[in-house]
Parts: sequence; C-alpha cells; structure tokens
Amino acid sequence: MRAVVASLRLDLRRHWRSLTVLALLIGIAGATVMAALAGARRGASVQDRLNARTLPSTAVVLANTPGFDWSPIRALPEVEASSLFVVDYTMSTEGVPGENVGFPYTDDEFLQTLEKPVIFKGRIYDSTRADEAVVTRQFVSHFHKGIGDTVVLILATPKEIAEEQGSGPDGAFTGPRVTVRIVGVGETSTAWGGVDQPGGTGGLQPSPGLYAHYPENIVGAPGAKNQNYVNALVRLRGGEAAIQQLRNDVVSITGRSDIEVTNLAEQQRVAQHHVAFESRCLVAFAAAAFVAALFLVGQAIVRYAAASTEELRMLRALGMTPRQAIATAAAGPAIAGLAGACLGVAGAVFASRWLPFGMAGLIEPSPGVSVDWVVLGPGLAVVALLVTAGAASAAWLALGAARRGGGARRSSARPWESSASSPRSRSRTASRTRRATRNGSARPTNSPPSSASTTRTSGRPTRS
Repeated sequence: MRAVVASLRLDLRRHWRSLTVLALLIGIAGATVMAALAGARRGASVQDRLNARTLPSTAVVLANTPGFDWSPIRALPEVEASSLFVVDYTMSTEGVPGENVGFPYTDDEFLQTLEKPVIFKGRIYDSTRADEAVVTRQFVSHFHKGIGDTVVLILATPKEIAEEQGSGPDGAFTGPRVTVRIVGVGETSTAWGGVDQPGGTGGLQPSPGLYAHYPENIVGAPGAKNQNYVNALVRLRGGEAAIQQLRNDVVSITGRSDIEVTNLAEQQRVAQHHVAFESRCLVAFAAAAFVAALFLVGQAIVRYAAASTEELRMLRALGMTPRQAIATAAAGPAIAGLAGACLGVAGAVFASRWLPFGMAGLIEPSPGVSVDWVVLGPGLAVVALLVTAGAASAAWLALGAARRGGGARRSSARPWESSASSPRSRSRTASRTRRATRNGSARPTNSPPSSASTTRTSGRPTRS
C-alpha cells in the first residue's frame, strides 16, 4: 500500500496537467449525459406537477346562448367549481393585438377555485379592480411588457354591441377606455387556453372587476339581443369520468341536446403526448452522448493507464506485485474520474436552468435550477466506477501484454548468444584467462593463435 501511495504521489506531480484535462473531459461528458436525463425526467412529469398546483378544469360547457341561466348547472352535485366567461369580440386594444387578451370573467372563481395560476413574478390581480391583469411568460418575452407596464382596453357601447360594429373612425369602438396595469406573470394548466404554446405570443387576462364595473359594455344591455353570450368552465368532482353524467344532466335540465360539453382532460393528453416525445428525444440524446463519451474519453483513459503501466517496469523489477502495479496505474485516472464526476454533477445542475425545452419548458411550474438526485446521485457513482474500472482493465491488459512480450523475447534468443552470455560461460572464460596469465600468456582462449606459436608448432618433427 505504501508503494502504491508513493507512486501515486509521484504520478500526480509528474502528470497533473494530463489528469486535469482528463477530469475536464469526464466532467463535460458526464454533465451532458446527466443533464439530458434529468431534463427528460423533469419534462415527463411537468404536466402532473402543474396540475397539482393549478386545479385544472375538467370541461367547458358551451351553451352559446345570450341570457342563458347557468344557476341550475352550477348547482349540480358533480360540479365542484365553475366560472362564467363572456365570449366578447367587441373589445379592442392599444399596445398589443386583441387576440392576446382573454375573455373577461364574470366572477372571481377563475384563477381561485379552478385554473389557479402559478405566479412567477408579482401577484394575482385584485378581482374587485377593473384596471389590473396578469400575463404569461411568453407575453412578456414577445411584447416586452412586464409588471408595472400597461395595456389600454377599449370597450364597446351597448349600442355597438347590439350592432356588432364600432361607430368611431374606421369602425373603432367608442366605449370606455380602461388602462390596465400588469401586476403578475403566471401560468395556468394546459386544460384551458391561458397556457403558453410553442410558437405562441402569450396572453393577458383582465380581472373580473372589468366585468363588474362595465357589464353593459361587455355583455350588452339587459334584455337586448346581441351575440355576446356567457359560457361556463367547470371542474368536476369525479374528474373526466364524470363528464358523461354532466352531459346527461345538462340535457335533462335544459331539454337541449345541442349544448356542447368539451372534454378538457382529452386536450391535456394531447399536450402530454408532445411533452413525452420531447422527453424521449432527451433520453436518446443522453444515450448518444454516453456512447460517444465511451469511445472518446475512454481512449484517453486507456492510453493513460497503459502508459503508466509501462513506466512501472523498474518498480516491478524491484518487487512490486502485479496487483500493486494495476492499482498504481489506475489510481490517477480514478481520482480524475471522481473529480470529473463531481464536475459533471455541478454542470448538470447549472444546465438545468435551460431544461426542459419546448412545450415542457413553457409549462414548467418551477423554472430555474433543479437538483434531481435520482439522476445525479447514481450518475456520479456510475461515472467514477466506469473510469476506475476502465483504467484498471487497461492496466491489467497492458501488464499482461508486457509479460507475454518479455517471455517471447527470451525464448527467441539465439542459443550460442545465450550460452556465451550466461554466468557459467563467463566464469569459465575468466578461469582460462587467469591460467593463461600465470603461464605467461595473456591471450584469451578464444583468440586466434599467434604467429610465434604457429612457428613452434610447425617446426616440430613429425612422425613418419
């Protein structure tokens, strides 16, 4: 263990720049994958989290009849909450297009007992005041009008409502001019039309106090025939399952079968389909980023670990075991992996302020930074373990290859070179050299014979 720690200290001093770059690469890759997965989870649950805070409507009842009596329908046992709104097309605006202004409501139930908004800035309007309104986030970003800014609403006179046209220049309405001040920025559920939509420009919802102060300029004079009628938004106790009962009761109360009861829960399913598709796209992106990181960052980890194993040859010759060598080679990348995983978590948290995107981003009830430990906790552990396992595997393979290579080189050596270089042959050569020195000749035994010895030998008489 001491040898591993000592080698690690030396490795950190010599290669801290390489390990820093490796940690940054791991951090970027980890942040990309974890941010995408966390964003997918966040987007998939966005509608449920929005509904839990907004009390969404279940259905809208469209009688489309001026002077319709809504009291019996609002008193039905399955109706938990309801609010009436005026279908008013005899209102113009200054500063924003008229289609961005919502229908005026006749009571304070809307945004209170149903479609209660999530307020991001400011506050909800005062339902007793005619000069207050709330807007959506897309309205602010598109028209650059936020809290404290004003929009002018131009109402019609009762006569203009009955005639369905303005009497001013170019057909302009000549009723009261109401300067409405924006007091809040919020969002309602996807069940009703007050929510932001992709490609939309947002909306402005005036206070019910507008109708309370100017009823004849919105719905017309009492008893007068006109096309400004009142419809109802309802929230049912049994949810979507109670819609059929509501339809039956409407028919039995009114004797009419032409009154439409629109299922708003079905519209929410359409919105959820778009949100789910966006979440699946984020999961696919995370998978692609993970595979790319395995090849790109994995190569850097493998090369570093293999090079570290090569540098440990001297320590292995001094007695370091293969297990110690593998631990020493993998220790540096493991530390870089842990640091990179922590950087990845921090990067994913930072990137969460821009996620989810698309439809889910527009209806996110808690925008901004989000810490999803269901993804980040396991993500941190997986990144650190993958880097450590990859480095250890690369070191093990490199160590095995080095051992096999060494054995092959020894077995392929030439026999005469092996015997000449062995300790025993060197000992025999040294003994012969010493004996030759004592006999007066310092010539090595394996050197060619001298000319004198050749002469002496050749001068000896031979036997015939």
